Amino acid sequence: VLWSRLQSSDQSRPLSRDRESFDHLLDQRDSVYERVDRAIRTDEGDAATTLQGVLSELGFAYVELDGCGTRVVVGRALGRATGGAVAELKPSRPILLLEDANAPTPHRDAHAASIEATAGPVVRRVLPGGEAVKTWTVLGEVLEFALASGAGRQSVVVGLGGGAVCDLAAMVAGLLGRGAPLVLVPTTLLAQVDASVGGKAAVNLAGLKNPVGSFTPAH
Repeated sequence: VLWSRLQSSDQSRPLSRDRESFDHLLDQRDSVYERVDRAIRTDEGDAATTLQGVLSELGFAYVELDGCGTRVVVGRALGRATGGAVAELKPSRPILLLEDANAPTPHRDAHAASIEATAGPVVRRVLPGGEAVKTWTVLGEVLEFALASGAGRQSVVVGLGGGAVCDLAAMVAGLLGRGAPLVLVPTTLLAQVDASVGGKAAVNLAGLKNPVGSFTPAH
């Protein structure tokens, strides 16, 4: 199933350039895949069926790696959960909310209202989604905006949107005041599985993808 999906994708995958390389990589990772607590098949039914399977299996989990933990919540209409997660970090300076323009406005407004009601004042910056946002220039502009808004290490950075916006938010959090707390609200499947847990973040530079980055796990 995975090989079939890779074949239909226009993304370049150097480590899976042919079936032999792909099978070798799968063998290397098989022992890791075997250690998962739960598995949901994705080749039976449509996306809605898969989503329902995930929701029925997992509502809350705590992921820890090298002593750094991330609380993961899966569900619908999680605006209140976002506000609670930010409030738990006790910000004493303005909360920086970085929003993906591709996420529906009512959805973004609901999260912003929840955060403001439970955790304190929010400053919002809407960003275009996609790889174009992951640049050194945009990163600098967002950091300047954050500082001008009074945000700093005692703030919380919230990234709401797809993988690129989540990556940028994590970079901002890692650099703001030499490290501010981070909360991510991934709104796409790719962001949920690739950009929200584990803390890897980066920007594109010199015509390369992700050559400059950091590890800033979400809380």
